[in-house]
Amino acid sequence: MNKFLLILFYSFISCASLAQSGVNEYKKMIDSAIIMQPAQLEGNVYLIDQNNQPYILESDKSEQKFKSISIEAKENRKLIKRGIRVWKILPVLVKNQLLITIVDFYVSYRRKNYSFLNGGGAKIKFEYSCEENQWVLIESNWSGI
Repeated sequence: MNKFLLILFYSFISCASLAQSGVNEYKKMIDSAIIMQPAQLEGNVYLIDQNNQPYILESDKSEQKFKSISIEAKENRKLIKRGIRVWKILPVLVKNQLLITIVDFYVSYRRKNYSFLNGGGAKIKFEYSCEENQWVLIESNWSGI
């Protein structure tokens, strides 16, 4: 019995000491790209990912200027009928570059149809620097229609 407890204790200690503990840099860069966009935000801005699912910011919990929403969920139709502003987050990782595209559009729901009106967007480019061992912001530009 003592051997079993001793083996169990050592296996727990080894798992706890070798477990990954760190910041998800990919998610952190996407969050920072969203937060650094122009602050002329009237009302709430809802965030979705490339699959039209809610995108949840981890670093903006205190300010609450961004919210997440599932556009196609029935419980959100009442909110969407009035029209909401949505940012669609499209990250693409190619070799050592991360290109984050933010598409700004308005969504409304009338007569069982969704209406999407594009309002521009932003392109943010990060590049991994081997010399600095970190991601570096290369460019960020916002364009409207």
